[in-house]
Amino acid sequence: MKLFNFFYTRSSGQEEKPPVLKKGLLRFFQIIWIEFWNLILLNIIYVVFCLPLVTIPAATAALTAELCDMIRDRPRMLVHRFWSAFKREFKTATQLGIIGLAAAMVLTALLIIIPVFLPPIFTYMLLPTTVILLFVFCMIWIYVYPLLAVTNLPLRYILKNAVALALMQAKYAAAAVIICGITLYYALLYFPVSIPFLFFGVLSLLGLVSTFATWPGIRDHVISEALQKANTSLLDDADEWAAIWNS
Repeated sequence: MKLFNFFYTRSSGQEEKPPVLKKGLLRFFQIIWIEFWNLILLNIIYVVFCLPLVTIPAATAALTAELCDMIRDRPRMLVHRFWSAFKREFKTATQLGIIGLAAAMVLTALLIIIPVFLPPIFTYMLLPTTVILLFVFCMIWIYVYPLLAVTNLPLRYILKNAVALALMQAKYAAAAVIICGITLYYALLYFPVSIPFLFFGVLSLLGLVSTFATWPGIRDHVISEALQKANTSLLDDADEWAAIWNS
């Protein structure tokens, strides 16, 4: 057993062969199997970095960068990679966090205000519409941090691509939002009993669910197109990759 297995995703020895990557949903469970202890460590680091509250967006960007590397099966130093992504994406992630928080607060406030202050006839029309808008917003937002993690796009293009991808890959985004929503609902319902689960794994697992659901769309409609324009290929170790995407 290697002492520093938590901090590395691959052994440096030549005796171990890399696992054959599965496809589809089997790949998701393979990631959990291979990266189990790293997911626990990543969850703990994420919670610690979120404690100041204002750092939650940057910590989420760093968490997502790690999860994207897991999905792409890229070797890395976990703690170093997290800290590097946290520092690099702090400004943009914080800006996105402010935008997301403002939008979520407006939609949530509407859910509270509409049934209290409006007549029933308007409530029946506007309340379902607001619920749908909130759900669509969540679908869009799960694409934001993966796009930030694997591209160098400006903020406005991150938001633009997130909207487009959420519409094109609606079934995957909707499934991820439903799974994450149900899990968080029960975590809050059984709070504080759920605190150990939130601290040791639930948050990184939910991040993996949303990142795994969004990655195929980002890979096929954003990264592949950019690499085609650069006349290169989609290779994890290609020199051209670092020139276009965050490493």
